[in-house]
Amino acid sequence: MNLASLLLSGTDPTSRAIQAYLAECAAASYYSPYFVLIQTEADSAWAEPLIEKCGEPWGLAPISCIVISRNALFLAFECSVAEVKHFVDDFMAAVDADRVVTHMAVFHHNCLGEPRDTFEWTAMLLEQVVGDSPRKSAVSCNDFSDRKNWPGLSMYMKDEPGETDSATV
Repeated sequence: MNLASLLLSGTDPTSRAIQAYLAECAAASYYSPYFVLIQTEADSAWAEPLIEKCGEPWGLAPISCIVISRNALFLAFECSVAEVKHFVDDFMAAVDADRVVTHMAVFHHNCLGEPRDTFEWTAMLLEQVVGDSPRKSAVSCNDFSDRKNWPGLSMYMKDEPGETDSATV
């Protein structure tokens, strides 16, 4: 079972906090935050002040910040693509300066979709980032509003019985 499945089906306080945030996000049909998962070799308490410091110049503060484990956090930001890019660049530069291996996945939630799906996709993206660069800090973003760099969703979509891939029709 992957991280997202555990958190979305769990009954512990962390799982319930994430589930409550995602339900709130679903209830606000216009809401399209950036979901961010951070995994670091350091304690998550090390990352929390760094998140604040890196967001401050851009007027960013997470609208949700949930400590998942000793070394993992879930954040949500309501901001522009430029602002999230500045935050990511500043955060990863600080991580590199502190020589702490950190992996980050950023996924822009589309208000037409389901927040639970976006959370799952963010977790899948984080697993990919860690797998591609296990010993070196890395980040990956999936942002539908950045059309020039958007990789799409095909790698996250589960094939449903009876569905066909539009590329093969």
